[in-house]
Amino acid sequence: MRRAKLLAFVVLLAFAAQAAAQESKSNLFSLDDCVRLALKNNPTLKNARRNVNLAETNVVTARSGILPRLNSSFSFGKYISGPRVRLMDVPVGIDPLTRAIKYEQREIVQASVERNSYGARLTLNQTLFDFGQSWFRISQARANATAAEDEYRNTEQSVILDVRQKYFELLKAEKLVDVYQKAVEAAQRQLERTEAMYKLGSVAQADVYKARVNLGQSKINLINQKNLVEISKANLNTVLGRDPTEPIEIMDFQPEETAPPYTFEEAARIALKNNPELRSLESKLQASRVGVRIAKSNFLPSLGLSVSYNRDNEFFDKVFTTKLQNDYNVVMGVSLSFNLFNGFADKADLDRQYTSYRIAEENLENRKRTLLAEVKRAYINLQAYEEIANINKDNLKSAEEDLRLAEERYKLGSGTLLEVIDAQLALTRARATYVSSMYDALIARTQLEAAMGRLGQ
Repeated sequence: MRRAKLLAFVVLLAFAAQAAAQESKSNLFSLDDCVRLALKNNPTLKNARRNVNLAETNVVTARSGILPRLNSSFSFGKYISGPRVRLMDVPVGIDPLTRAIKYEQREIVQASVERNSYGARLTLNQTLFDFGQSWFRISQARANATAAEDEYRNTEQSVILDVRQKYFELLKAEKLVDVYQKAVEAAQRQLERTEAMYKLGSVAQADVYKARVNLGQSKINLINQKNLVEISKANLNTVLGRDPTEPIEIMDFQPEETAPPYTFEEAARIALKNNPELRSLESKLQASRVGVRIAKSNFLPSLGLSVSYNRDNEFFDKVFTTKLQNDYNVVMGVSLSFNLFNGFADKADLDRQYTSYRIAEENLENRKRTLLAEVKRAYINLQAYEEIANINKDNLKSAEEDLRLAEERYKLGSGTLLEVIDAQLALTRARATYVSSMYDALIARTQLEAAMGRLGQ
């Protein structure tokens, strides 16, 4: 019986361990996992795709301007007139001399009248020539569709940039926890050594207090850093479209290199060519330019063709029959439409379109300037972080050696505790600077790639 219970307990523990492992695995994400999840859940990106679909339907609408328009209508009605007395001119004879018909006004009694009315109409309209206005509208719609597609790509890159930045910030926060944990452990060892030396009478009690203060401050730094880790996890979860309180663990990321494989001039040239936001503004400028041409064409006439086939009769079978040669009317014509005056609306539209063009032109030029500034800033930061990381490799070695020597001097009584604490703080700063510069370099590299339009490729 005891064996059965023990076996059941072991099996239960195995299932619990397996479930915990599965849950832990489901909350473990790589950088690529985070990017895919964010691209799937991000609402701004979904709406950007919907805007692309809307812009494509506008192209179809614009094309309708050069195609014929065919309309049909079918009607059924009933005419009912009640009995009435009317005063009418009626013929009463013929003048013997002039042979003209004589009329007199008399009261005429009309009985009630009731008749059906059936009708069918088919109308064809085709614009023959409008000085290119219809084609301009197609060109404008295509430019707006291209702008919407580029805006989608820009939103996609913004999402990827946000994910990568939050991912690297979380990694940096976690690595800094390790740095401050080492600082706590070092302060703890120093406190124990100082207390032992105090018991032997080789140091004053003040050194014990100083060591305790140093340990307390190290613990405070560690607590603050752990809080930053939790905040960073919440920020990353939010970007991924998850509940900010959900547990999440991420994999370490070790790039092959962080230094850019190109010069600043090459990076700037690529950014001006590939940045999706810049391309979107260029397409909007093209659409605005075409809008000015459309507004100008409103002052010009348009030539159109129309053909209308109409059938009507009091009898249903006379209208809806296969004998199309009877009971019909055909109206054909060519029309020239020219707007002479509409309250200066065309003039106002031209001014509005030209102003929109100037705004789009200024937005494009301003974005070029700010984009080059972003590339310059990211490029300089990336180079700086690379240099800082390399310098810190030597600083770390020096700080470690300085701490070792300070501790030795303190043990021999030729050094002070303040020198040891200063050396510990210097080592912690060097470690923190090295970690920060490494992940700040990754963030700067991502910002540079985003400005160059290379994220997600």
